[in-house]
Amino acid sequence: IFYGMGTILTSIFPYDSYVNNDFSKVASSSQHIHNLCGFLTYVFAPLSIFSIGLGLRKSAVENKLANFSIISSVLLMMLVFILFSGAVSAFTDVLQRILESIFLLWFVVCAFRIKAQ
Repeated sequence: IFYGMGTILTSIFPYDSYVNNDFSKVASSSQHIHNLCGFLTYVFAPLSIFSIGLGLRKSAVENKLANFSIISSVLLMMLVFILFSGAVSAFTDVLQRILESIFLLWFVVCAFRIKAQ
């Protein structure tokens, strides 16, 4: 839910292409809302995936999905930390695409696992 709602809200308020990372130009209110929604999505979605993984650990049947969820969420949390630390600002777009790919991969793996039952 966090990922879907966050992605929708972030897409409604577009990114200002003229704003650079050192914030020397003033960002619009749309940019601020975009950043806030993106931040909340990137914080709560990995925590939710981690919680799902912990919950699935109690079920012996879903151990593979539980492990995949926990590993994915830890990887997501590390990448989110790197993204928001600004350490690799030249690769922000690439890092965001990697994050999005991991989210989508987790959704696909869950969908196939649910379908198999």
